[in-house]
Amino acid sequence: MSNAESTLRRAESPSETLLHQTETLENISESVLSFDRIDAPNASDIGGKAAHLVMLKKAGLPVPSGYCVPISAHQQFLEHGKIPERLIEDITEAKRVLGGKIALRSSATCEDDSQLSMAGVFESLYLYDDRQIASGIEQIFQQARSRDVESFMALHGKSAGDVQMALVIQRLIEPELSGVIYTRVNGDKLLIQYIDGFGALLVDGTTRGSALIVDASGRIVESTGFEMRPFPRKAVVQVQHCTRVIEILFPDAAQDIEFTFRDGVVSIVQARPLTTDLGKVELRETPVECLEAHTKEKIRRLMAREKAELGTKTAVFSDANYSELLPKPTEMDVGLHMYVWGGSNGIPGAKQIGHSKMGYQVGPGAVPIISYLGGRPYSSIARYAAIYHAGFPETKEEYFSTLVNEYLEAIQTNPEKGAYPQMGLFLQDPTLEDLQARFGDRAEEYFRVYQEFTVRMRGFARDFITEFREKRLFSNAAFAETMGQADLEGMSCQQLLGHATAILEHIRTESNVDFVKAARLGFYYSQRLQGLLVQKLGHGREQAKKIFSKLNQGLDGSAITDANVAIAEAASDEEAMKIAPFLIGHFSTGEMLEIRHKRLRDDPEALRTYVTGIRQTGNYKQQFETQKAARLEAEGSLLTGLPEDDRIELREVIRASQTYMALRETVKYLFTKEYLLLRDALEVLGQKTNLENGDIYFLYPRELASLVADPSSMLHLIRARRQSFKNYEELAMPSVIRESDVDGISLASDSDVDFTEAAGKFLAEGPLVEGTIVNLDECENLDQAAALMRQYQALNVSVVLVATQMNLSHDPFIAQSAGLVIENAGIVAHGAQRARELGKGAIGGIKSKQLKTGMRVFFDPLKQIIRKLS
Repeated sequence: MSNAESTLRRAESPSETLLHQTETLENISESVLSFDRIDAPNASDIGGKAAHLVMLKKAGLPVPSGYCVPISAHQQFLEHGKIPERLIEDITEAKRVLGGKIALRSSATCEDDSQLSMAGVFESLYLYDDRQIASGIEQIFQQARSRDVESFMALHGKSAGDVQMALVIQRLIEPELSGVIYTRVNGDKLLIQYIDGFGALLVDGTTRGSALIVDASGRIVESTGFEMRPFPRKAVVQVQHCTRVIEILFPDAAQDIEFTFRDGVVSIVQARPLTTDLGKVELRETPVECLEAHTKEKIRRLMAREKAELGTKTAVFSDANYSELLPKPTEMDVGLHMYVWGGSNGIPGAKQIGHSKMGYQVGPGAVPIISYLGGRPYSSIARYAAIYHAGFPETKEEYFSTLVNEYLEAIQTNPEKGAYPQMGLFLQDPTLEDLQARFGDRAEEYFRVYQEFTVRMRGFARDFITEFREKRLFSNAAFAETMGQADLEGMSCQQLLGHATAILEHIRTESNVDFVKAARLGFYYSQRLQGLLVQKLGHGREQAKKIFSKLNQGLDGSAITDANVAIAEAASDEEAMKIAPFLIGHFSTGEMLEIRHKRLRDDPEALRTYVTGIRQTGNYKQQFETQKAARLEAEGSLLTGLPEDDRIELREVIRASQTYMALRETVKYLFTKEYLLLRDALEVLGQKTNLENGDIYFLYPRELASLVADPSSMLHLIRARRQSFKNYEELAMPSVIRESDVDGISLASDSDVDFTEAAGKFLAEGPLVEGTIVNLDECENLDQAAALMRQYQALNVSVVLVATQMNLSHDPFIAQSAGLVIENAGIVAHGAQRARELGKGAIGGIKSKQLKTGMRVFFDPLKQIIRKLS
């Protein structure tokens, strides 16, 4: 057993088995050699890549089984102009032995050595069909003499003739994740960059992917994109073990290692020396990455998943009124709303629970309603509609294929219908004619279903107000009083977690369910009221809205109004300040449902400002009474002269609308008192887990258990989310997002603000430059780009080269430039690798269209900024 293998086996813990045994393969022929039968791997015979893979496999590392074809086959190909006899048949047999799917890779003699890595120069091919083998061999053999490779070698003082090509044939692993590991980053840390599926898109810059920095203890200390692609703990452990062995095998240089992860196992598919120093690496998401790789990609994934799950034709997200309730939320702000109201992690919230109790047919497709997108909370219109299924049509499948698709199509035509969909978009109060137009022969059956539903709602409206006043109000108050007496400082972190969870669960299953019921009844009867104003009284829809507004002002029974009246009517300012903490101390200094903001109780100046503002009106109660009188007058005028049956029906609907719109405010007033209790617990928990002030609000409620178990494991997420929170300010997010809108979501500054300075992310170190932009995206072809480069060279002007992404054809321009800005590039992208190998400073993550050809700029790759010069 080798020293490397012994070291690895000693390092393994009993619960984490890294090595997975692969079969021992025999040679197919003299031209197709098994990794297992090569005793002394020599790069001059089988190329650098194959030699390294054989060494790794012999050290016991999890390298996919495979074969190599020596360079003699390439020499014969060059000499005779055709693939050597029987090579295709032999590789076809190797493919069969390896399970019918293979990766065909280059293994050049000058590849993966300590002087020249040639990372990204040659392609890897994934072959599923035997008929692809011949063309795959030719493609790799011919690429060794291509113009791109010739130019690349010339930049390093070599010729294409130095490239002697062997082939690697490996069992194809179709990965869940794949990527690149860099060792010795920022000292002794690992940098892991990875994506879903195959890693080629990461290396060529097409996809940004996600990234981690892992310290020697295995702790993730920095990350970007982790939430889009969680990296399993067992994968971190395996990566650490693998890199430890590889560094023992190749101790003279830091390593650049390619890996895959599937079915719980990391496999190493390539390892080579890192030929350039990465310098100080900091993982910092840029606004462009936040937009493209974080926000847009998340939206696309959610839309695709939703359509597949629900069977709808499209997907639409709307911020409805959430932009007012949660205008600038952190993860805890929006996560709390998801937990207690809209459902999360497959667990229903109060919205689903409340609607089920009211007789709606709520299915599993209704969770989650809310998603956090671009720094804002958005509801899924389809999932929101899922909790408004009143029994027509009969099945959930038919409901989604008919009414829900109708709602989605209506928003395609008019996005404004996505705001408050429950108040106009959803078919909640249909006429028989409405149902006949949609369901034909079953319309009368469905109309009876609807009538039965209205009877249930009427009974529910009659009973719930009594239930709330006689039972719910007191039980909720008793819970709040009990929890408010807890000694938080004397609790352990685990006890604080239990305390916080108890509050969360009470809000989710009790107090917020009361809010959902009150709000649903308020909205239901408000919609019915507007419908009656149109259908029975002949008003237009706009006029009906105005009348409805008049009928719902100055409402009795709102605890918020009552609290403000009490403050306004206090005998003195001192008396007002004395009662205010009890009446409104739980009000937020920011938005009510954003829990991170201080409450008025904890901010004396804000409390005084609130109280002073109420009292300075001088006539708060009088204003309320005036509004109330106007409401009563409008109500009386509306009912006068109506036929008795119509008057009774309209009065009943008006009363229900008023009662429950007021109760909705009261219940909100009450359940946000529990928000104060929860915030107190979060503040103490944050202190006891040694988080920085405010950090706990960058976690979701369901992540608190992980925080308590291992606070340090959450720090990288908190750092990444703090950066995203800043970046969200740069995004121009629409109120309604249809599938057709996703590509057009942009940075707010794109059209509104002239470019003056932009900050990006590190790709490569280099000198400060004052120079002129050449934007390759603006060039129609390479000739035009070359002409521009010559023009500025003739003027002795330094060029900062800009592109969305860079490929091999850009190498000459990279060599001539003084620095690079690559919009779509991570540290493993081709352009970044080329910049480092050519000693050019490079910055990624800056939107290329801001940088116009001819623009004079100051370029600082150390600080990762580029500034426009006059």
